[in-house]
Amino acid sequence: MYRFSRLDKRKWIAGLIGLGWLLFALDTLGLFGDSASSPLGKWLYVTLLAAAALGCLWRAVDMPGERMAWSLMASGIAAWALGEVFWNVDLTTAADVLYLALYPFAYATLVLLIRRQAGLASRDLWLDGAIGASCASAVAIAVAFPAFEAAAGDTLELATALAYPVLDIVLLSFVIVVFGLSGWRPGRRWALLGVGLTAMAFTDGAYLVATARGTYATGGLLDAGWTAAALLVAVAAWQPAVTPATPRNIDRRLVVVPVFCGLVALAVVTFAFFEALPSESALPALLTLLLVTGRMGVAFVESQQTMDANRREALTDGLTGLGNRRALLSDLEWAVKRATPGDPRVCILLDLDGFKAYNDAFGHPAGDVLLTRLGERLRDVVAGNGAAYRLGGDEFCVLARPGASGARRLADAARAALTEAGEVLQVTSSAGLVAIPADAKAAAEVLQVADRRMYADKGRRDSSADGQSTAALLRILREREPALHAQLVDDLIRRA
Repeated sequence: MYRFSRLDKRKWIAGLIGLGWLLFALDTLGLFGDSASSPLGKWLYVTLLAAAALGCLWRAVDMPGERMAWSLMASGIAAWALGEVFWNVDLTTAADVLYLALYPFAYATLVLLIRRQAGLASRDLWLDGAIGASCASAVAIAVAFPAFEAAAGDTLELATALAYPVLDIVLLSFVIVVFGLSGWRPGRRWALLGVGLTAMAFTDGAYLVATARGTYATGGLLDAGWTAAALLVAVAAWQPAVTPATPRNIDRRLVVVPVFCGLVALAVVTFAFFEALPSESALPALLTLLLVTGRMGVAFVESQQTMDANRREALTDGLTGLGNRRALLSDLEWAVKRATPGDPRVCILLDLDGFKAYNDAFGHPAGDVLLTRLGERLRDVVAGNGAAYRLGGDEFCVLARPGASGARRLADAARAALTEAGEVLQVTSSAGLVAIPADAKAAAEVLQVADRRMYADKGRRDSSADGQSTAALLRILREREPALHAQLVDDLIRRA
């Protein structure tokens, strides 16, 4: 016997729901009688909304990583369906409350999905949503307020109708943000969400116009638009949760929405000032401009923080955290300009001796650990009086005030900080000391003199290091291999 797979069940369920929507759409056209009084149309409308809510809820159970997002969407559509039940029994006030309850749930769903898939900061999202809401309010009031004054209907009813397209635009603004972030290749999920929310916005706008004119009738084609929007959202829930591809210029795309809303708000304020638009539209337009200003301020602060972080990274050695060669050159220019005989500076160039042998013996990871440890010691030596730098490889530098102890003692302390003694291998350092301005008065000259003196010191230390290494090796042999040590000494005596 053939068994339905899980995918087959989904296809059959989707097919049945699609058939139900088609029957409902045909009923709104009056093919099954008077659609306004048709009980089939009224309760099929509720059934389709309930199916959309169950579709989102099923996705929440099936996808733990997005459980909260789609549970919220399911709750919003369920409130919408319950509101339609109240509408059918003439409890219109309660119905409107439940209809409007859809929007905060849908709003929270989009925020969660965008944060999960686009990695945007929640503060920016809330600001963009507020900008979109206030801008949409200004436009909607500008367009619809003349209809309020001309209509003989209830103003509260018209104001409630106005809320729907305003809130729709807020939701659409979030989807447009994702479209922009993805390089306008959002994938099936966000495309379906965009189509569904657009269908809802157009339907709500048509409902607003019909309400203002007093021509809206229950069971018309508008009802098919609402159910189609809800079902499209449910279908979007079942699309793969693929993260939209993020383009390089992400900041430019994020600026488009608030800038566009700011321009629209400015136009509304201008036309309201010349009485070409209702003055009531000016208040939300001014709020939009205020929010856009705040949004630009946030973007400026974030941009400055990014620039500062990039600058620190460009001036910092990635291994030790000390300043790098670029940082030294910048600081040295500053020090040369400000150094005087009464307030001198000292530049000490240091190069490790024996580090290559250490690296070859213990490996590069151990060598990196040693460089980090020596860098921390060198930083502590000059703390409060100057700065330490790693210029690359095993070369370090110190730029500081000599302090009360004097330049020579500072150089000795720096050399001691870059010393690591072991039984066989020993890492030390050679130093080139330059007093500023006594020995050099230009940055390039300081480095040239320091380099010559450092290599001169290295030459002197190398000549004595060979004898010290031989003596250290003989001492270790005497302690650990006395027989081999005695044989080696006898060979040396015979050769002599």
